[in-house]
Amino acid sequence: MFDLKQLIFSRLSIEPEDQVYHTLSGKRLADDSQIFEDEQVEFTTLNLNLRLLGGKGGFGSMLRAQGGKMASQKTTNFEACRDLNGRRLRTVNEAKRLADHLEQEPDRQRIRKEKVQKKIEEGLAEPPTKRIRFDDTEYLKASEEMKEKVSNAVSEAISKKSVVVNNNNSGNGDPGRALSLWDVVVLSEDDSRPGFDVLGVSLSLYLTVELDILESEPDKSNEVVLTYSGEGADTLTLNIEKNLITKTALYVLSCNNIEGFPSPLNIHVDNPIPLGRGLGSSGTAIVAGVMLGNVVGNLGLTKERMLDYCLMIEHHPDNVTAALMGGFVASYVKRSDQNVTPHSETPDSNGDGVVKASVHAVPEGMGHYVKLNWAKEIKAVTIIPQFEVSTADARNVLPKEYGKQDVVFNLQRLAVLIMALSCSPPKADLIYQAMQDKVHQPYRKHLIPGLSEILASVKPDNYPGLLGVCLSGAGPTILALATQNFDGISEAIKSIFAEKGIETVTRVLDVVDDGAQVTGIQQ
Repeated sequence: MFDLKQLIFSRLSIEPEDQVYHTLSGKRLADDSQIFEDEQVEFTTLNLNLRLLGGKGGFGSMLRAQGGKMASQKTTNFEACRDLNGRRLRTVNEAKRLADHLEQEPDRQRIRKEKVQKKIEEGLAEPPTKRIRFDDTEYLKASEEMKEKVSNAVSEAISKKSVVVNNNNSGNGDPGRALSLWDVVVLSEDDSRPGFDVLGVSLSLYLTVELDILESEPDKSNEVVLTYSGEGADTLTLNIEKNLITKTALYVLSCNNIEGFPSPLNIHVDNPIPLGRGLGSSGTAIVAGVMLGNVVGNLGLTKERMLDYCLMIEHHPDNVTAALMGGFVASYVKRSDQNVTPHSETPDSNGDGVVKASVHAVPEGMGHYVKLNWAKEIKAVTIIPQFEVSTADARNVLPKEYGKQDVVFNLQRLAVLIMALSCSPPKADLIYQAMQDKVHQPYRKHLIPGLSEILASVKPDNYPGLLGVCLSGAGPTILALATQNFDGISEAIKSIFAEKGIETVTRVLDVVDDGAQVTGIQQ
C-alpha cells in the first residue's frame, strides 16, 4: 500500500497521509498491507473512487451541523448547514440578499425622490375648499325692515306729542330743577380679532349723559334741550328725532306706551369716544339711549331687559353687551322662530292707522352673554388714527362666504384666547398667536394704510410687555394688549402711521368691570 500511495501522490498530488483505502467489504488497508501475494504480476487494474471528507450530505457535514445546532440553539439542521468552504448557508443567503439590496438602491432613491416631488407639487397646488355661506338673505332683509320700522315708530310717537327742540345752548331761563342725574356708560370695543362679532371688552373711556328733569307747566309743551361736548360736538345733530341717543330713548318709551318725553328735559352729553374709529361710539350711544328712556319713563328695566332693547337696534351684540354689562364678555343673538315685529307700533286690524304695541313687541331674551375672566395685568393701548372708517364700508369689503380652513383657523384661536387672557401672569407667545385672524383683518388692510406693516413688525419678540396687536372693531384704531412698555409699543405703531402721513392719538386704558351705571341722583 505504501508504494500505491506514492504512485497516487506522483500522479494526482494527493498527500499519502490524506489517502485512505478500503476493500469492497469495508476493511481498511494499512500502509504495510500487500495487495498481491504473487509478486510476479506485472500489470493489474485497480478501481479507485475518489472521495473527499465532509461535504453537504456527508457524515462530516452532518456532524458539523449537529455541533452548530447545539452551539447556536437552532431548531433545524438547515440553519446550521455549511457549504464545502465551511460557511453557513444562512450567512451565504444573507450576503446574497444584501448584495441584491445594494444593487437596487439607486432605484429606491429614484422612487423616493419622485414621491417627495409629488408631495411638493400637491402642497403648492391650491386645495379645493369647501365653501361655507354666512349670509342669511331672509335675516338681512328682516334687519333692514326692522331699522325702517323703528325709525317710523319714533317719528310717529314724536308727531303725536308736540316737542319743542331747542338747538342753542342758552336755554330759556331756569324754571326749576326737579331731578338731576348722570348716566355713565363705559366704552365698548371689539376685542381680539378671532372673536370677531363675538367678544367685547369695556374700557375706561366714559360717555356721560347729564340729565335735568324739570317741572311741567300747565298748557305748555315739554321742551327738550340737547347739548353736546367732546367728540362730535361740532358734527352730531341736536335734533332729538335724529340724534342716536334721544331717538333710542324715544323708541324705548314708545314701546312702553309713553308718547314722547314725559317732562321738560335738559340733556347734556359729554363724549370722549372718537367717532368712526372702531371704538364702539355708536354702540355706547345706543346703551345710553336705552338707559335714558328707562330713567325718564321710570320703567324699572333690568340690565338683561335693557339688552333686549339694545339688540333691537344694534344687531351685533359684542359692543352693546360689553358697554352695558362691563368687563370681558362673549355674546350672541338668539334668533326667534317667530316673526316678531321689532318696533313700537304695528298696523291695526283694518290696516288704516296705527295702534300702540305692548312691551311684548320687544321679545325677551334676545341676547345671551357670559362674563369672562380678564388678567388684571393686561391693559389696552389704543393708537387712534385721525381719520374715520365707516362701519358699513368696513363690512362691505368682507366676503360673502369663507373657506372652511379660515373658519377653523379662527375658531381654534378663539377657544385658546378666551382662556389665555384670564391667565396670570399672561403668556405673550400664547396670546399673540391666538390673536391671529383670517376672517376680517386681511380684507380691511387696504382701508387702513400701515396696517400690514404694523401686524408684521410689532411683535412680542421685538417689544417686551406686548401680548398682541389687532384692529379695534372695524378700525382704523389699533388695539395693543400689553403689561408694560406702553410708550415703546405705542411709539412703534405711531411711527409707522407717521410714515404714511397719518397723525395719531394714544390712550392707555383699563378694562372696567362695572358697565353702564346711573349715579348722582339728587332731588
